[in-house]
Amino acid sequence: MNTKKKWLFVMFFVLPSVFLRGEEATDWLKLAVKAHQEGLYAASNRQIEKFLKSTSANHPQRDYGYLLQAVNYLQLKKLTEAENSLLFLIANFPQSSYLKDGYAYLILLHLTQGKFSPAFSEYLTFKKKFGEEEKLSSQVAMAIFSQAVKLFQQTDYRGSRDLLEKFLAEFPEHKQAAQARYYLGLLLYQENSFAHAALIFERLLKGNLSQEVMADVYLKLGDCYLNTSNLEKASNCYQKVISDFPSFSLRPAASFNLAVIARRQGSYATARRLLKEIVDSKPELRMMALALMELGRISMLEEKWNEAADFFRQVMENYPGTEVFPESLLQMGMVYFNQNRLEEAASYFQKFLDSSSDEKLKMQGYFGLGYTFYKRGEISAARSHWDRILEKMPTSPLAAECLFLLGRKEFESGHYQDSSGYLQRLLKDFPESNLAKLALPLLVESYLQEKKLAEAKKLCEKYFSSEQNEQLKVLYGKVLYLNNDLEKARKVLSQVSKSSPALKAESLFYLAQVELACGRKEEAQERLLEIITFYPGVGNWSRLAKEALDKNKE
Repeated sequence: MNTKKKWLFVMFFVLPSVFLRGEEATDWLKLAVKAHQEGLYAASNRQIEKFLKSTSANHPQRDYGYLLQAVNYLQLKKLTEAENSLLFLIANFPQSSYLKDGYAYLILLHLTQGKFSPAFSEYLTFKKKFGEEEKLSSQVAMAIFSQAVKLFQQTDYRGSRDLLEKFLAEFPEHKQAAQARYYLGLLLYQENSFAHAALIFERLLKGNLSQEVMADVYLKLGDCYLNTSNLEKASNCYQKVISDFPSFSLRPAASFNLAVIARRQGSYATARRLLKEIVDSKPELRMMALALMELGRISMLEEKWNEAADFFRQVMENYPGTEVFPESLLQMGMVYFNQNRLEEAASYFQKFLDSSSDEKLKMQGYFGLGYTFYKRGEISAARSHWDRILEKMPTSPLAAECLFLLGRKEFESGHYQDSSGYLQRLLKDFPESNLAKLALPLLVESYLQEKKLAEAKKLCEKYFSSEQNEQLKVLYGKVLYLNNDLEKARKVLSQVSKSSPALKAESLFYLAQVELACGRKEEAQERLLEIITFYPGVGNWSRLAKEALDKNKE
């Protein structure tokens, strides 16, 4: 929304009659006043200079001389000189009867000079000293508001926000207050401060705004709710845009966001219908590209890979100049990756990286490209791409996945020291993640393979009380057995449930080892018999149990 009206600051000056006080008024000052009245402003200031030089610092009319001097400079467009005279008057004559006029002129002068913050500060001082002056307040309010809008349009958002907040704090009931709140809401919205922006937009719903602005308020409020996961309120706002503002130019955006909500809620048919309505309406290029991209995402969620590829291909072929074009390359790479067409996937991931300037989104490209190499067994190439994520976005979910995949691969390859490095970092940086829970057993096993029994025991004890899962029980029992803490190992291993046959069989095998180490040969045989009786086809444990039984026959 544009504010085209320019506000002119009206500077008025009425020569007070009180200067004519007999002998106190010098001839120089009388000449200065007369010259001013005749429009001879430079001549007037020459007389004032003579007056100031010929009188003492405590002459009762010196304050008036500085005020008249400032006004002459204003008429001569010598704004800096006018400012200096007014500042001198205010600083040196705090009890002057002309102080009010001095402040008023200085405020308007600073507004003219574009010094809005000083002008506003001086206005607050003026109001505190002399009360509110309606004409001055009106000019200050409109100047501050107009400059805030101008800065907004020039994308100086910080400066605009500062002035809008000043305006609303001082003039909350002004006729432009609703517009000011609208702009402030837009600024907060652009800063992704959605909860704060929503409070501003909610207040505007009761305001007196144009149809276009009110429609945008509902749209932006819906976006705020959408970004704070209040999907019901978001839907209501978007429905309001569609039903009450049929001529609003951004109406398709409301339909698009309703489709996004439907997709998030798993209502793919509803989302698809809304998006196809947008496509059929032939909207502007950006919205068309967005709708096609969203249709492609829905097809991916439904694992309709060829259909998804068709939508993304339409974006690539028909809308190469839109903001979503690079992402269409990324999504096409993901489609091919899920079809195990790794060469084509790698090609599209690379095309995306070459065309995108969005550093955050590019991390997905590096991850996808690295994963194609990972699946092809080219771990060094995968690592080279994933290292970018670990360096630039070390706290992102993608970084956690890179650490887990690299740690697991190194473990499977027998590189236990390298595996430990990745898995330790994962547990340290993402301790509450699901990947950390998967990494914990691998790290314990890596320590065991490295013969780092103390580290393995310490790690198990750190997580055993909080992570009561069967796999950790088995590992902890195994670690205790290897550390020769036999009774504690027996206790832990005995707690493993039958919910996982493989883990139960493993726990029974190590229980048998514990019993043997304690000299309880019969109890050991019972544990081994349990394995071959109840878990005969579970992994290698039945074979190992038979071998142990043969070895320990009576």
